[in-house]
Amino acid sequence: VIQFMADAGAAHDTRLAAQRIMLLLRVSPKPPDGSRPRKSSDLAHLAMCIASVYAAAGEWSLVGEWVDIAAKSGPGDNARRTKLLFLEAEKLVFGNAQLGRARSLLEAVLDSTEKSLVRVDEVKILHSYVLVLQGDLKQGLESLQQVVGQSAGIKSLYFLTKACLRGGAGAAASEALSRVFALTPSTPLESKLMQELHLTVGTQKTGAIVNLNC
Repeated sequence: VIQFMADAGAAHDTRLAAQRIMLLLRVSPKPPDGSRPRKSSDLAHLAMCIASVYAAAGEWSLVGEWVDIAAKSGPGDNARRTKLLFLEAEKLVFGNAQLGRARSLLEAVLDSTEKSLVRVDEVKILHSYVLVLQGDLKQGLESLQQVVGQSAGIKSLYFLTKACLRGGAGAAASEALSRVFALTPSTPLESKLMQELHLTVGTQKTGAIVNLNC
């Protein structure tokens, strides 16, 4: 339930959602109904949810802080560890930093036997985009086009567009742009990604005219 509220709240009001979840961190260690005390794993899960909320807003410094808090709060289960690996990798990719580490984290997520808290298609898209950034254009672009064909969200189309522009695939970039501009953002991060494409793609020669006023 908390995970669902975190995802829904991030789409509505990121900071308010994070603040509401933080209130749960202040609950007395001994619940008034006499049930078991709060475990460190409970606190770690709440911290992971807060990190997810900030990821939906593109607040990557805050994502890093809460990922660290979650990791230090207890060992946790495999599902939460996998989610934390993905959040850290996402932060690195959007910050264009330590791409080798980001790739290793994403491959660890894909190899994990417990992926209930992550979307596998998002992991594959991010991993493919890292391949492109590291110079493996052919494999990265082919993988991106295959996965995005199944998942046409704003984030996935954003990465496909950027990868196509980097690899010189003008027609594919124009097609991806037309698809992404037809969508409506549902989180602050998606709004930022669409704004970036609107502001920057006009300087790229994609091989076809793109109507940025659509």
